[in-house]
Order: sequence, then C-alpha cells, then structure tokens
Amino acid sequence: MTTKERLAEAARTILLAEGADAVNMRRVAKEAGVSTMATYRHYPNR
Repeated sequence: MTTKERLAEAARTILLAEGADAVNMRRVAKEAGVSTMATYRHYPNR
C-alpha cells in the first residue's frame, strides 16, 4: 500500500468512526504512521 493510500484509508477510518470534525492532518498522519509533512506532500490542498 502506498503512503497516499495509507493516508486516504486513515482519513476514511477516522471519518466513519468519529465524523468529519475529527479528521485533521495531524490525526490522519498519526493513524497512517507517517509524519504530518507527508500528508501535505501527498495532499497539498487538504
């Protein structure tokens, strides 16, 4: 699984479990096991 796919899956997991307000770049990065900056490299527009 690529980093971009891991980030997308982490965001989806958080979204489904806790709703849109719980999804943020730091939380997604932590859930995916990558640095926060990695999220911005793959999704610059958030």
